[in-house]
Amino acid sequence: MNVFILNLAVGDLVVFFIAMPSDILFAVVGQWVLGPVACKLAGYSYVMAMASTTFLLTAMSMDRYQVRVTSTFSDFFALILIKRAFNLGLYIDV
Repeated sequence: MNVFILNLAVGDLVVFFIAMPSDILFAVVGQWVLGPVACKLAGYSYVMAMASTTFLLTAMSMDRYQVRVTSTFSDFFALILIKRAFNLGLYIDV
């Protein structure tokens, strides 16, 4: 379970340090002043972080269901779910 929480924290930090400052700057100035590369990077990181966070929450629910039904916990199963959530986030962003 700690692996899921760590990955959720990383996704939230990406949104906090990359997406939010650029959105605040855009709202204050009224136009994009950071250039085209930063525009694409900020948009990509925001969508990837939001999609992977959504899929990680789904993976956490699946893990909790498995623990509740079978009364076992598998670190390997958790890592597979995290890998799939991250890959889905990348796939949706592209």
